[in-house]
Amino acid sequence: MYTKRIRTSGRGLLSHIKPVFFVPAIATSLFGGLLAPVFALIPGILHGWAVGLALYTAHLKDGYVDGHVRGEEQPTLSPRENQVAIRIASAGFLLTMVALWWSASLVAVLMTVPLWILALLHAPYLDMNPVTVTADYPIGIGLSVLGGYFVQTGQLSAKILGVSVMFVVLLSGVKVSTDRLDYTFDRSIGKRTVPVLLGNDGANVVATTFFFSTSSLVVGLVYAGLFPPITAVAAILPLFAAGVGFVGSRHGAVKVQMVLTYPFAAILFSTYCWSIRCSAIQVLDPLRLLLVDLPLLLA
Repeated sequence: MYTKRIRTSGRGLLSHIKPVFFVPAIATSLFGGLLAPVFALIPGILHGWAVGLALYTAHLKDGYVDGHVRGEEQPTLSPRENQVAIRIASAGFLLTMVALWWSASLVAVLMTVPLWILALLHAPYLDMNPVTVTADYPIGIGLSVLGGYFVQTGQLSAKILGVSVMFVVLLSGVKVSTDRLDYTFDRSIGKRTVPVLLGNDGANVVATTFFFSTSSLVVGLVYAGLFPPITAVAAILPLFAAGVGFVGSRHGAVKVQMVLTYPFAAILFSTYCWSIRCSAIQVLDPLRLLLVDLPLLLA
């Protein structure tokens, strides 16, 4: 009986680890860190771990509110288990902040703590407003990029701020599109997402506005000289994301829009990194010496 309870609780805890959210969030911390001139492993790991703990806290809190307060879904943890898990995850986050303070700086901690605050406020507060339910996860991603960079450098550049803003705007468009898939359910429970507020067609226009704004930001930042001209290629992808929103099924459009965020990020990363010879290139230099330069010397 006791062993069965442990297994059930373990499955409940694991059910709140959702790779579709965790992988991008933690990857963006690494994304920001590797764009620094030098990458220090310990601060980088601590920041990525903190991002993961904040997101896990958000999922636990969301599961508690949706399962035990609103009754919108079948809970996988009892109320007490859920609350204890939230406290443990939060304690782990705060301990990580102490370690981050020691390995990086107090300012790095102050830039990371808002992720935990967003996690605790997402449900039942931020997810009931059309603006905050759209922007809170994208803002979290933007903060993850900035924090990952800051723990390495102790400062923020105009370039990394530009990257962060582009992610926030692009992902806000994707979030509006994904909320269109939940339109019927959200409307039935009184959840005020953009589609519920404006209807599916209106929401598609809002998502398209975000996508066009992302393209404009890319072109504008290239024109301002913050990014090399080749980065302008990335501006095509949000335009394509906007276009697919008006053709085919909503599910198909959302899948394409989500997939397009990855090549968009790859173009930003590679062109930014190459223009400043970031730490990722420096890490690859020994590999290039082994695979390219050494065979040429021995030939």
